[in-house]
Amino acid sequence: GVAGTTLGGVRMADTAKPWPGDDLEIKLRPINPADVLRLYRWANDKVTRENSLNQQAIGVLEHSTWFLRKLLRRRRATLIVEGRFGAGRFVPMMFCSVVSAEGKSGTWVVSVNLDPELRGRGISSALLESAVRDFSTRIEGLEIIRAFVRPQNVPSLKMFKRLGFHVAEDNAEGLILEKSLR
Repeated sequence: GVAGTTLGGVRMADTAKPWPGDDLEIKLRPINPADVLRLYRWANDKVTRENSLNQQAIGVLEHSTWFLRKLLRRRRATLIVEGRFGAGRFVPMMFCSVVSAEGKSGTWVVSVNLDPELRGRGISSALLESAVRDFSTRIEGLEIIRAFVRPQNVPSLKMFKRLGFHVAEDNAEGLILEKSLR
């Protein structure tokens, strides 16, 4: 058998793909109107829908409303994580957003969507780590970050585990992973 650990009842090998070398350069930027169609495509990707709490396809009107809310009201807590390898140009690789958890002072919930074309390349942890670090320096009172993950979404479980998240709750909808930023 493969040596591994368990996170939320899901067995994970300890031999995850290595993080990319120093050739991945990351930068963060707020979302902008040009992102609307890209994020719509990422959100409606088959694997993304299967791993989301709400598995229904997202309509154009619903997405546009969500996007405008992020763009106009929650811009400081919504990022596009861009990256490039070597001397290439920066391209959007991940969407990352945080919202304050209801009734839990200092706790924020992270939402992440990796460009489907970049799955399996071992870069998601580095991208998310950059975004979380940025949020923790810019959002006053951010002490704990949470993520809701469906148990069958093994790549996301591995990504959060690599970043030091642990299972805080295991309920019917999925796992609630948590990390203290203090």
